[in-house]
Formats: sequence, structure tokens, C-alpha cells
Amino acid sequence: ADHGLFDEVARNASRFVRAVRSAASLLFVSHVDVLPIDEMGEQLEGEDLAWYLQLCFEHKLLDAPELARWHDMYVELHTDLSDFLRASSLYDKEKALERCMLLQRWRDAAYLLGCLSREDDAIALLLKHNDLDGAARHAASSEEALGAFSERATARPDLIAAALDAAADGCELDLPRVLASTQSGMEVPDLRKRYIGALQAKRLDAALLDAAAACASRDETLALERKLHVSQRGVLMEPPYEFDEDGNIIIERRDRYY
Repeated sequence: ADHGLFDEVARNASRFVRAVRSAASLLFVSHVDVLPIDEMGEQLEGEDLAWYLQLCFEHKLLDAPELARWHDMYVELHTDLSDFLRASSLYDKEKALERCMLLQRWRDAAYLLGCLSREDDAIALLLKHNDLDGAARHAASSEEALGAFSERATARPDLIAAALDAAADGCELDLPRVLASTQSGMEVPDLRKRYIGALQAKRLDAALLDAAAACASRDETLALERKLHVSQRGVLMEPPYEFDEDGNIIIERRDRYY
């Protein structure tokens, strides 16, 4: 400041960035009051501008509404948009959707479709590109998305399997509602194993257990599965029940074990 170097940097931003980007990074984020984002952005282009906007985003310097145009520019210049799309609310979502479709970033496109109240299209897009895990995870984002996913899962065992796997991986999906949509006799691959994973991840949530049992009772492939050992994690079970040698609960309901 004593030597007027801020003015010199402002006039030669591109040269400064190309010459010593690490120093430019520190200077730009530390002195944004005298090196405003708008002024610096006008001095940069291409790769330098992409770098600068990424720097601003990482340091939360793009929050001001008057800088909304740089949010749209960020979308135009970058390909990895997942974090930015979810952190910013100032970009044009329709334009961002076009960009994500062009980049074939289907999960980001589905997120934007959800923001535009087009959850059915979001689920349909992910299923069109065979991203079953993405569809199951997106179903956890809203009531509308869950409804669109559950409607399709009614006759698709692969979607039930994807929902169980997502729940087992910690996704906060309303699994009982999804399971309630299954048709009688539906054969889900490795259903018993997937139930165990989902139940353990949910710490044997009672509602999930009931939904799993109800779904399993309609699945003819489980008619011959007589025993299923699950760890006791504090959930209340319906009697009668008994413990095996390792202290695991064996749950008996009517003439079947779950």
C-alpha cells in the first residue's frame, strides 16, 4: 500500500497471475477490499479466470448478490461443479442444467432438476443412464423425489436392491416406504444379505425391521430361508425370541425366522 503496488497489480492482474500464482492467491483473498472481485475478473480470462473464480469460491468470496454474474461464469468455465452447485444459490439453474447435461454430469443435472421442482424428470434421467445408486440417493433429497422413486420401484427388484445398498451405506433414505411398494413374489438379488446390511446400518430401527419383514413375507424366494441371525443393538423385538451361543437374537415370527 505504501508503494502503490495494489494499483500496479490491478492494472496488470493477468501478468501477475501468470508470473507468480501462489503470491497472487494470497494477495487476492487477503485484500479483496482494494482488489475487488469484479475488477480482477475483468482483467482475467480463460484458465486464469477459472483459477481466480475457484479461489474466490474456496474462500467464500462470491457470496455477495452483486457478484451473481461470476457464479454463472463459474458454471461456464468449470467441469467439476458438484460442490459449487450445492453451495451457491446465485447462478441461473436453467443454464447450469444445460451445462451439466452437456458435460454428462447426470447426478448434478438431477440435483438441478430437483431444484426446479422436476423430481420425476430427475429420477427418470438417472434411471435412463442406469445410475441406480444415484437414483436411490436422490430419492432421499425430497418427498417428491422419494415418491417418484418408489413408484418406479414397485415392479423393479433392481431398484429395491439399490435402495437397500444405499441405506446400508448410510444414505438417509426412507427405506420402509420404498419397501412397502414391493409387489408379491418380487425376487430381489441377494435380498437376505441386503436386508442385514441395511438393518445393521440403521441400528435395527424397529420400523425398518417391520417393513423388511413385511416385504420378505411377500417374497417367495425367502420361503425356504428359515434362520437369519442379527446382532442385538437395543431394538425391542416381539416375543417369542431366543439367544444363540454368541448372544445374538434369533427372532421368530409365526413359522419363519427373519
